[in-house]
Amino acid sequence: MPLKFLQIVDIESLRANTTGRSLARMNEHSMGLLVAMHAELVSPSQFHFATVLHNCIKIPFPSRRRGSGRQIKWKLQHILRHFEKGFSYVFRDFAIKSVTDFYETHQFSGPPSKNGSMSFNKLAVSAVNGALEIQPALANINFDFSLWKMAPPKEFEGVGAALTTFRRNEAENGCAHRTARKLGALFEKLLPTTPSLIKAYGQRASDISKASSIDAEARAAYGVFASRVGADATSLWAAATSGSSAIAVHLLACMLARIWEGPEATSIWVEITNKRKKEIQHDFEQNNISDIASLAAAQQELTRSQISEWDASARAWLRVADAEKCRQQKQLMLILENVQTPVNKETETYSSVIRAWKNALIQMEGLINGVSQEAQGGDIILGLSAWHLFPDLMVVAPRPTPVRQRDPIFTHGGVLTVGLVNPNTEDRGVHWSLPLAHLRHYGVPVVSLRSIDSNERSRISTGELLLATFGCVLQGWGEAGSNTLQAATWLDNVFRLLEKSRLAGGRSARILLEGDAALSWFSLLLATARQYLESQGDGRKTANKLILLGRKHGKRFLDLPAEPLYGLLGVPSTTPYENSQSNPSTDKPEARPTDIFIGISPQSSLLLPRVGQRGSYVNLITATDDKIHFLRKVALDIATEMSLDPSQIFIRYKRSYPSWSKHVYEYTTALPWHRATPKRKFNESRSGADGHTRWLYRGGSLWRRGTDRRYYDRLAVNFPNASDLQRIPEDFWEFHQNKNSSVRLGTDRSNFTPEEQQSIRQEFENRKRFYASLGENTIDRESELIEDFDSMRLGVFWDNMGCVGGNQGQTPWYRLIYGDEHSAGLFVVEGRGSMLELIRTHGTEAADFCSLFEAGKIGATAISDKLLQTFHNANAAVDPHLKALKAVSTAAAMYRKFPNTFVDVRILQQPIWNTAWVKKCYDAPPERGLNGIPSSLQPYHLERATAFACIAMFESGIYDIDPSLLENVIAMSSSDSIYIGGALLLDPQEPAYPGDIRRVLGNIGKPGMAFLVPPVDPMIREVKMSDWSRIDRDEFDGDMRDCFESASLHLSFTGANTPINLGYSGGQDVDVYLLETLISLRDGGDWIADLDIFNTIGNVRLQRMSDCQDHNHNSVVAAHNFTAIDNWLGLIDTPETPLSIVRAHKNWQARLAATTISIALGHETVVLSDHPCWCCFNSKAKEMAWGRSFQKVIVIG
Repeated sequence: MPLKFLQIVDIESLRANTTGRSLARMNEHSMGLLVAMHAELVSPSQFHFATVLHNCIKIPFPSRRRGSGRQIKWKLQHILRHFEKGFSYVFRDFAIKSVTDFYETHQFSGPPSKNGSMSFNKLAVSAVNGALEIQPALANINFDFSLWKMAPPKEFEGVGAALTTFRRNEAENGCAHRTARKLGALFEKLLPTTPSLIKAYGQRASDISKASSIDAEARAAYGVFASRVGADATSLWAAATSGSSAIAVHLLACMLARIWEGPEATSIWVEITNKRKKEIQHDFEQNNISDIASLAAAQQELTRSQISEWDASARAWLRVADAEKCRQQKQLMLILENVQTPVNKETETYSSVIRAWKNALIQMEGLINGVSQEAQGGDIILGLSAWHLFPDLMVVAPRPTPVRQRDPIFTHGGVLTVGLVNPNTEDRGVHWSLPLAHLRHYGVPVVSLRSIDSNERSRISTGELLLATFGCVLQGWGEAGSNTLQAATWLDNVFRLLEKSRLAGGRSARILLEGDAALSWFSLLLATARQYLESQGDGRKTANKLILLGRKHGKRFLDLPAEPLYGLLGVPSTTPYENSQSNPSTDKPEARPTDIFIGISPQSSLLLPRVGQRGSYVNLITATDDKIHFLRKVALDIATEMSLDPSQIFIRYKRSYPSWSKHVYEYTTALPWHRATPKRKFNESRSGADGHTRWLYRGGSLWRRGTDRRYYDRLAVNFPNASDLQRIPEDFWEFHQNKNSSVRLGTDRSNFTPEEQQSIRQEFENRKRFYASLGENTIDRESELIEDFDSMRLGVFWDNMGCVGGNQGQTPWYRLIYGDEHSAGLFVVEGRGSMLELIRTHGTEAADFCSLFEAGKIGATAISDKLLQTFHNANAAVDPHLKALKAVSTAAAMYRKFPNTFVDVRILQQPIWNTAWVKKCYDAPPERGLNGIPSSLQPYHLERATAFACIAMFESGIYDIDPSLLENVIAMSSSDSIYIGGALLLDPQEPAYPGDIRRVLGNIGKPGMAFLVPPVDPMIREVKMSDWSRIDRDEFDGDMRDCFESASLHLSFTGANTPINLGYSGGQDVDVYLLETLISLRDGGDWIADLDIFNTIGNVRLQRMSDCQDHNHNSVVAAHNFTAIDNWLGLIDTPETPLSIVRAHKNWQARLAATTISIALGHETVVLSDHPCWCCFNSKAKEMAWGRSFQKVIVIG
């Protein structure tokens, strides 16, 4: 209780020791303050206070009858009018309010007004050297002037109109208002006058508020969160109702929020407010009373919590304004991102912030008034980025370039000249370095450096994230993905072929493209490639920058894929998981099951491909002759680099007979052979010609066995155990069982019937003539000693190939070096081809592969089948690259439901495959493929806790939260977004799947990232005996109506919160925490219960009844007697009858509350649809055995 006036003011000392001359030296603020303060504290016996002051300062006013309250009011107002011109806005308004309140409470029967308080200890006034000297006790001024509000400038009226009632009340009467008043008064004397800026900013803020406003009907759909939905302009409206200096304080809040993290900005606020208070105190001590207004403001308490909430509101407003002015803001950031300059070069936090703030205000005021400005530092640029005002620019480097932004606010033509500096590796864009002394509890000030560089400190849309992810993928492809346009074109060609196959009824293509497959990471990749190809101009420039950003962080974000282009090239980018952050590389290669059959040690097996055969995409080419043409082109490159003779390399290809389901292998030269011709030149020597030869199957027997000793030595394999024998081809096994018999060794080639052989011989002649017309020689395949072991990759034994080519001494064994062993491939003599990787690089392979697509050589069905097979065989449980891609597709699928939502670009710096929420997903039991979709393509299935952890990661870019800590979370608030568990917004009859999260524009008014959790044991009102008259027990008459229209749900906080451990930092601010939250049910203002809704929706006692199409919905409720429950007390004091019905028809919030209370009370609960079928309900009631003793069923109607 404040002390009475005579207890704290020695009036006699004031009268005796103060001369008129010295008292007159008190400035007008001081006297006005005394009058305003004491007017509220004076009691009836001290009404002569005004007269005392009148006598001291000799202000004449007419004599009136003493003692009346009207006379006191008149005298005080007379004094106030005398000083009114000199009052600051804070004390003038407060003084007027004080006089009014004093008169209105003139009965003097109660305590002083609670709107203000003052503690002087004692005011001792004495004359020293002819001056008024007030002792340091005056420094204890502590009256709360912050409760009084001002009329906002008319330009800001649109901001107030868009606020919810809850937010407006908070801005005008709550903590936000008090903070704005205190900060405004504290810094008022330092700030320049900027009326044009305030007017312009009010217009822009009102436009943004109107554009982002949500009408009352739309708000109602958000239930308990309705009061928090919409743009959070709380701090802005609080500033607008607190005067021009408070508006300037809000502008500083936006500047700090633009460049600093929340805890850093809060620390800066704490430091500059403390410094300002000390500055005011110092001035007071040195200059006696320089400004009592500032002195009083310096005595106001500003807690770190209040400041952090002030910063959080400004931060949320920035998000809203950025989204509303997205195009202009992006254009501005693109222009400014090359500006390399510090905000200023001050090294002390207080002086640096004040200087940047004042300079930005002054220069923006000049621009609005038509006075061109030059950006000497980064302060005005930071202001541009934070205030959403867009003046015309003159960019002076590399050459003067005018930039017209066409902002109607700058009608007077003020132009800002901006200089571009060559990029510096240490400085990034407009940057600010400050020592933050209040960031941590202990230690020296932390020197922090931040920038507004749009590449490193910005938020991007989901589409932009996918473009960056596309860059990450291309980075993982190595040289094969080095050309962005080529890679995007290839992916687009893949999509066109898949679509072609899908339209033709291709099963593989339909699995890859239709239904749930549209959400797969592969579909997203195809769509992103098309988006890139369709982009133009500035859109293409932005896309390239995002892709470049992804390339920079690709290895960390997605890890490396096992194969580029998803195995279609048949070339590993590295050994699988080699150089991966999850599996360190090893010096010991892993032996393959087939190595034992060909006597190859694990060390020598490195010569063979371990992931896929290089060039295996040849089998995707539709026509056999196109395959051969392509392989001959490749062979020319290989032979040139390896110095191979034509006889040391050839092509084997499959000749298929689809009508018989059989095939045979044929051969052709890879390089032209020099063949002698019968023609002679003039010198009688035979001439030669280069040409190709084909060994065609003529229909004869292929059962041949080589005679060379090396053939038998190669097949002399010892099998160490019986399990190895199970993998041996049947004909190979027969050979080893009968080494000394006449059994001939064959392969998996087909055996033809005599009729089939006859047909083949007839076809052979036609084929021979055709190839002769192309200049190719033909030889019977059967005439050569050739044995091929395609099933075991043993290679090809060609007994006399060396003789044919003139190299009698070379080995007769050839191995596959390029292509597909079952379709068409290049074989080279053993011992050659070890440098193939240097010749056929990833880039070369990719270029050739893409050229085949562009030439139309790839088959639509073949590519569809190959991709589906690849994705089915992929092991997403161990491959970090696939884990990461699934995680991205999961987030993308979730964010599709969040329109106009952005993610933090720093997510690209996180190894997403190794985050806690992803681990939780792949630790869960694997799910079966949906409609045949490979599990490696499916997004992860998210529970509610995992979904919140995923959102937290993408929202912040840095927070990796264990989902087990979020099991009870019902909603999450961060900046301008509230993410709500779907069940909170649905009628209880509608089932919500566990991972259903809804996003709304809004904020709960708390800083950082708050996870809302219910209390452990929510309370329900007790029914008292005195409530008997309010409880009815009427029988249900079949009338489905709403008797709970006055019911409403309200959100509040108990004050309990628990920090979420993200690793010890020593910081003073908790940025991520669990916040205990109450969802309270009220009926006409009366509290009924606090609800734990998520404990209800999954309860086994809850059953839902859907609409029925089989019965007459108008049938009476015949089978059972219902007791109608038409108020909340009737529900809590549950009727004794077995069956009761809560009549809250089509009132989803009341139905949700009633369901929650019923479950909490332990009752079986049935929720009806809007059009219930009573026949179905009767059947349900029998199933539930509702007639058991002590068993009650509550029906939600």
